[in-house]
Amino acid sequence: MSRHSSSALGAAGKAYASGVELGSSHLTNSVNEMVGEDTVVFNGRSYSNAHDQRRLVSAVDDDDASATRKGYGSVSTIAQVVTVLLVSLIIAMLFTLIGVSSATYDEVKNYSPTTTVTTAYASLGLPGYEGYSWEDVLGAASGGTVNWYTYSDNNGTSLGPYNKWIDTWLIPNLAENFAITLVRHPISNTGDAVDKIINEINAGYGMNNGSVDMIWINGENFYKMKSGGYAYGPWATKVPNAVNYDFQSDAIKYDFGTTTNGYEMPYNGAQVVFIYDSAKVNASAISDMDSLLAWVKANPNQFTYATPRFMDDSGTDFDNDYTGSVFIRHVFYNTVPDYTKFMGTSVNEALYDQYAPTFYKTLRDLQPYLYNASSLAAERKGYPTSQGEVDDLFTSGKISVTLSYDIGHAAYMIEAGQWPSTTRSIVLTSGTIANTNFVLIPANAKNKLSAVVAGNYIASAQAMFSRAQPEVIGALQVYDPTCTNFVSGGWNDAFAYIDQPAATPSTSELSKYRMSELSSAYINRIQNDWYTCVLTYDAATVPSYCG
Repeated sequence: MSRHSSSALGAAGKAYASGVELGSSHLTNSVNEMVGEDTVVFNGRSYSNAHDQRRLVSAVDDDDASATRKGYGSVSTIAQVVTVLLVSLIIAMLFTLIGVSSATYDEVKNYSPTTTVTTAYASLGLPGYEGYSWEDVLGAASGGTVNWYTYSDNNGTSLGPYNKWIDTWLIPNLAENFAITLVRHPISNTGDAVDKIINEINAGYGMNNGSVDMIWINGENFYKMKSGGYAYGPWATKVPNAVNYDFQSDAIKYDFGTTTNGYEMPYNGAQVVFIYDSAKVNASAISDMDSLLAWVKANPNQFTYATPRFMDDSGTDFDNDYTGSVFIRHVFYNTVPDYTKFMGTSVNEALYDQYAPTFYKTLRDLQPYLYNASSLAAERKGYPTSQGEVDDLFTSGKISVTLSYDIGHAAYMIEAGQWPSTTRSIVLTSGTIANTNFVLIPANAKNKLSAVVAGNYIASAQAMFSRAQPEVIGALQVYDPTCTNFVSGGWNDAFAYIDQPAATPSTSELSKYRMSELSSAYINRIQNDWYTCVLTYDAATVPSYCG
């Protein structure tokens, strides 16, 4: 999976983590002369691939090189001394520009923060801490604990990639660099944490005594937190690593139609990919939504989706699986002529009623062909309760097509040995839905400043780069490629050089077929009506919009 040796990155990573300041070097000319030779030896390393040699040229400057070509003799003693003095600088630069694709989990997790604080002694203007500079925040946060309620992506007893990143990268780095203890609280439904916060505030526990310090969140849950006054902020636009993002871009400015206004910090980007076993399915057969629906009907029991909404007999709402929900929205997008007409903060009833009957009938017509369709008479009508259950069906070979909000999910599952190497992901040519997920600090968080520091570190280039590694998570990052830190700091080159697994669609494909999310108002309506118009459909009692 890597283009370069991990030992080269290991040395470079250690140099980079030591905080070496990169200066200007003048090494391009002498290295450039050697490109095309069988082997270029530079600072004790051999570069035998012409592509790697060109990357080496791009990593250095003009004419102060100490390098030899294999078979052309050794460098002078003086040049060797110069090389020794410059080696740490060159290694750091090599890491930034040519070694990044060989990053392994163990090497990436050892990075240390190198963010330059530009707000050194200035007040950040954080609500409730208006006079605090970043140094004041760090001092107050030191020794604190952050209780992070985050969706659990575990597969049985095995840590999922996000949980593993938190436990083995984020937690030790926060402890070592900021003396902050982060405690991960796994939850299966983000709404449970939101309800916990609201209940504590309404019960009068106080605005600085809550049990939740940070949540992984987006969509309806963010709308509920922000609109109800339960979110702390604005803070995300005021901390040092805010410079890594364009908070005015649509991907960050809006969270399912709700303006973020600095109340949450970007965590990862997400875009739906459809996953299939290429040994069983031809990609051309499921290339867009029309062909996918036709394939499902032609291949019964080979596809299913998790329950977008389910209520028990008492009316308790649970098991609202977000991946199942996004699947039915893809069908909705395919039904309406222009999905962007459904972005308002309230539902346009006349417009909705025009297309809803066809949409829900399409989903009902699909039911007999889904996996376990024989249990349609059962209470749950055979729908899995979570995407985890759907993944298990794919793992066991019972279904051949599924989907994920995570573009790197298939690659990770292959790497983990759970899915066959023939697994592939595609972006439908009819488009797939994309969004950004965030971290939010509740208004009643007990450890607000410790959570601010943790959120700022999650937004660091080092943290983003580690999450982007295919063998770690392979998650999309929504950084601003034009920001100074990414341009002059070399991070654009670093991200561009990460290996793209065969199971993951290219960045250009993802961009070409990206569709925005609907507003929370429409998402909630579609989920609620799915329960009535599909799961519990009764032709004698359903509203006319069910079809």
